[in-house]
Amino acid sequence: MTTKDLYPIQLAQADKVELAQDLIVRQCKSGSIALDTTCILSGYSKETLADKISKPREVLSRACNGRGGLDIDVLINLIRESGSALILQYMAQKLGGEFRFLSQDEIEIKQTEDHLAMLKAKRAA
Repeated sequence: MTTKDLYPIQLAQADKVELAQDLIVRQCKSGSIALDTTCILSGYSKETLADKISKPREVLSRACNGRGGLDIDVLINLIRESGSALILQYMAQKLGGEFRFLSQDEIEIKQTEDHLAMLKAKRAA
């Protein structure tokens, strides 16, 4: 038994959101499985995670079992508190895309391209 097994609530601290492994994402066959796997990956008990997102444990359990849903703001909180982007990765996969985080350089390039596009549009008008 590891220390994390003994003290999951003390050690599970989502300082940042990380991507789940592609294999895990591909194995999620439904949104409820992605939710349940997110809870598992967090290292928190469902009760603790439910408290962190300000929902009763039963609400989170129903969503993980496919018998209920969660509001988008609750999902965002779940992603933050769990530290896993699995839910976003699952949704992107189902839409034929891929979710990933941009590097600082990619963000700056995107902002520069957006700024140039805006300047070109103004110039054309």
